[in-house]
Amino acid sequence: MSERAATNCHNCRRRRVKCDRLLPQCQKCSDAGLECMGYGRLILWNRGVASRGKMMGKTFDEAPVGGMNGVRAMEMHSATSQAMASANKTQEPFQSAWELNFSLVDPLLQDLDHTSRRYISHFASHVAQDMVIYDLPEQNTFHSLLKYIGSYPMLRNMVIATSAYLLSNRFRPDTRPPTLYNDALTAKHRAIGMLRPALQNIETMDVNIVLASITLFILFELIDSGKNTWKIHVEGAKMLLLHYNSQDIYESVSTPLGNGAVNSGLISECIVFDIIGSTLSGTRSKSLDYESRGLNPRPFVEFAEMNNCFSFPAKLLELILDTSRLADRDRTCNANVEIEATALMESARSFNPLIWAARLRSQSPYNDIEQRVLVASALKAAVRLFIWRSLFSDIPNGLSTASRHALLSEIIHHLAQIDTRSPLFKATAWPCFIAGAETDDAGEQSWVVDRLRCYYNLMPWNYIISMIEVLGFIWSLKTQSSAENPQIDLNWLQAIKERGIDHFVA
Repeated sequence: MSERAATNCHNCRRRRVKCDRLLPQCQKCSDAGLECMGYGRLILWNRGVASRGKMMGKTFDEAPVGGMNGVRAMEMHSATSQAMASANKTQEPFQSAWELNFSLVDPLLQDLDHTSRRYISHFASHVAQDMVIYDLPEQNTFHSLLKYIGSYPMLRNMVIATSAYLLSNRFRPDTRPPTLYNDALTAKHRAIGMLRPALQNIETMDVNIVLASITLFILFELIDSGKNTWKIHVEGAKMLLLHYNSQDIYESVSTPLGNGAVNSGLISECIVFDIIGSTLSGTRSKSLDYESRGLNPRPFVEFAEMNNCFSFPAKLLELILDTSRLADRDRTCNANVEIEATALMESARSFNPLIWAARLRSQSPYNDIEQRVLVASALKAAVRLFIWRSLFSDIPNGLSTASRHALLSEIIHHLAQIDTRSPLFKATAWPCFIAGAETDDAGEQSWVVDRLRCYYNLMPWNYIISMIEVLGFIWSLKTQSSAENPQIDLNWLQAIKERGIDHFVA
């Protein structure tokens, strides 16, 4: 009898077909004309150890991944089937999916095959645009990366991988070209093969190019599902960020991405991913406390305020960061937790969306102050609820039931005024999720799912589908808790963290 692997191969698992698990590669993939991606984890950050030079011995710790066991996974799948039925309605195919909207004039790209050039074009016209509110000249970090893909194969392969995967998502399942997903996995696999030696010899590499490639690994995981694996790459990016101010690195390498705009863009993207990603994280991050490790996040979260697709006010993003750090703190070592928790609640309450939006008016290319106020107001109410759910045991008198219901109503009221065609609609998924998690009303739950489905139709990143799955699971937990004891208000955030559901929510 042939030896078999313990798990399905990556292709079969993501194609949702039964894998024969044959070694060294799956026969199902061979029969389908696909390159089998194997059975093991595609990348392990704890193997990124500098082998020589001034960073010799420094490691990129692997993030503890809070995965669900089989029972939990099946429990969650069963609980969310109804919610997913709404989210999985068929989409109209994007008519311009294969149009060449980007002029690939770089001589270093002329030898690329036509398919690769199409993927790069799609990256410019869709992936890069998805990551910003306004796609403006010289103000889109991801557009700027395209200048360097001719010289850096690792970066080029990740551009192709993210683009091919997102392009695959833009087609209905029955019209999806079968080669798109395989091209995405193949390009990612090549990039992984280049990333490992880059990390082992980091002192000879351009740190900005490596960070850019890792950022695209993060995007790939969010396009895929936003479940668990995304955090491995975020942790790897943070380990690089902690050395970003080291002059030792820059003394021996050239830095083509060294101009301020691109550098700030890359760093801010990674920090925003890290902070927002801590919302549901059931695993403690080793580097959330940036200041104590030599990196001040404030300038970078401020950089992201105007045009990052999440458009999070810096103050509110910092409150999420401080809340996550305080929630992780050992309560036996500090008697001031209640004071600090109360101060966080007050700081969120005092945030003024109008003043924030007015400050950004001079930076915005359009008169969008009203839409900015609506987004910031929804985020403010959602952050106050998040702080309460994270630190409820430390601020027992922080929010009454009536106050929580009022905040929930505020979120829905503000979000309902933001048209799904507005550029600022991209910034609404996180508060929409918080509203969905808080509400017990079936009508409001349906409204939240519909809004997230509209978001997915605009940006078909599968982490949005995962958010709907998590909401369905939360609602099932609430129903079960209410049946057992109607007087208890289930803390959905604590329940999610206890079950190790480490999904990206933004």
